[in-house]
Amino acid sequence: VASNLAVTHLQGAGRRGESLLESAKQIPSRLEAHVAEQVNAGASAVADDMNTTLLAARIKGDSLEAVWAGDSKLLIGRSGKIQYETPADSITDQMV
Repeated sequence: VASNLAVTHLQGAGRRGESLLESAKQIPSRLEAHVAEQVNAGASAVADDMNTTLLAARIKGDSLEAVWAGDSKLLIGRSGKIQYETPADSITDQMV
């Protein structure tokens, strides 16, 4: 559920005229609102803590906009070699 809500929200960023970063910052409050709606509707089993990992990227012209959270990672390669890698955002990545 959390992943679906996050993806749907990020997909609408362009239509709303937002950057991916602006849109991604709204996801926690969207997830909290969803949980509140479920509780108010009388749902018997609602996750208290909905979390998701994500990576979203958008290419516009010759620029790349990307956001990531959790253990998702973006690698950019050219000529078979990694040119850029997003920083580790999880304990597992930092340990490897």
